Amino acid sequence: MAENKKGFVLYADLLNIVSQLPDETAGKLFKIILQYVNDVDVCVEDLLLKIAFEPIKLQLKRDLQKYEVTKEAKSNSGLIGNLKRWNKDLYDCFLKKEITIEKALEIANSRKSSQTVANIAVTDTVTDTVTDTVTVTVTDTVIKKEERENKRFSPPSLSEVQDYIIEKKYGVNAHSFWNFYESKNWMVGKNKMKDYKKAIAGWESREKENSNKNQNGKQQFANPVKTAYKFDAARIIETNTR
Repeated sequence: MAENKKGFVLYADLLNIVSQLPDETAGKLFKIILQYVNDVDVCVEDLLLKIAFEPIKLQLKRDLQKYEVTKEAKSNSGLIGNLKRWNKDLYDCFLKKEITIEKALEIANSRKSSQTVANIAVTDTVTDTVTDTVTVTVTDTVIKKEERENKRFSPPSLSEVQDYIIEKKYGVNAHSFWNFYESKNWMVGKNKMKDYKKAIAGWESREKENSNKNQNGKQQFANPVKTAYKFDAARIIETNTR
């Protein structure tokens, strides 16, 4: 039997032979068939068994030849398909019968070996360059991302606003400032506030400017908080207890 072939065919018309044999002889015939397809040397001395086995043996040989032809055809079909895809010039030569399939495959394999050697050299060069570039790029990206996350605005509590105003000795009413921006979801116009400390400084600057204008008798402008510009820690804290 062919290598890696795990089965064989027994045809239904074999019954015409087996049915005319005694059961014991039929059993021996089946045993001989199994030995033959497993490449075990078979020596049939019984004339009746030899007559029964001979046509079966010939049929098994014909089936094996068909199997080998089909197997080779399938193998060649795959090889020819690859040849057509990767080596069109050799495939065309094969179709014109200028070279055999074996020769075409030999040339194709030699080309593949040359390309592999060339690719190894190119890969070494490209790998070093790309690795360095990617490492720097990824690292920079991670650092920038972390910096952006660290700078992401988080709304302050009222006590944080009070502490900062006291620290800077501003005359801003902490409760009014916090309540004003809390009601606006800490938006400055259409944009999210980025730094509440800068917003407090801006608020302080506007209050100071309005206070100066009021003292000079100029027109008063509306302001969410109407207070005199004077730092008073007790007044800042008092607003949170009302």
